[in-house]
Amino acid sequence: MDLKRKRGDNWTRQEKELFINIMRHSSSIIENKNTDTDANKQKLAEWQKIERKFRQLSGTSRQISQLKGVWRRMKMTAKKNVSQNLNPSEEDRTIMEICSNMEKNANDPISVKYEQQSEQESVDSVCDESLSDKEDVTEEALTIPTDSEVLTVDNPPNVVPRNDNIKILLNAPKIQKQKFFGKKERFRRIKTSHKTLSDSNLLIKEQSLKLLQAEYDLKLEYQRRELQYQKEKHKIELQILMLEKEKKELEIAALKKIY
Repeated sequence: MDLKRKRGDNWTRQEKELFINIMRHSSSIIENKNTDTDANKQKLAEWQKIERKFRQLSGTSRQISQLKGVWRRMKMTAKKNVSQNLNPSEEDRTIMEICSNMEKNANDPISVKYEQQSEQESVDSVCDESLSDKEDVTEEALTIPTDSEVLTVDNPPNVVPRNDNIKILLNAPKIQKQKFFGKKERFRRIKTSHKTLSDSNLLIKEQSLKLLQAEYDLKLEYQRRELQYQKEKHKIELQILMLEKEKKELEIAALKKIY
């Protein structure tokens, strides 16, 4: 039995947030439905601009074909999670907000549409792109919209229906821009942190040596006083012995006088 190994996504969360932020400003050109020569030239130039901006801000090089594939899969996943009420993430809400804004600007009908792809075409396109870009394929990337092309929502209570379709409005908070540093800046920060750590370790060692020296001095002082005490004790014991000797001599002399 063939066992397929589950492959993971090689995009970090910070890279995804940065990419979505960039796409927020470029979606008006990228999501343009026109396919004439001028529109295609604008899209190509915009993708090149996105690729440069992503490389400069993240320090990671991604091919344009990789960026296109990731953006398409993000939209498919977001639409699936929202349409099937699968607890969409903040990333899904942001992507849907970008797509819904594009639909407003283009005066599209009030509905949420899926991309027109059949089940086999979706799988083939994702697999072909993943193999060409040498990018890992996730279970999320192979998710395929089912049933219909247009999402129709039943009339909820207290809402007036309009053309039997209800547009999903997403008021997700905007993702805050995070500051990304280049390789030189990261190297400088790492070097600075290492130097700070080395200085801290050196200071700790110096303090430890001072404590050891103080402990050694205390031991020497204790031994000196202990030796002095023993000398005094020995001297007193000798004096006691001399007094006892004199006492014995006096007793013997007294006995001799009596007899």
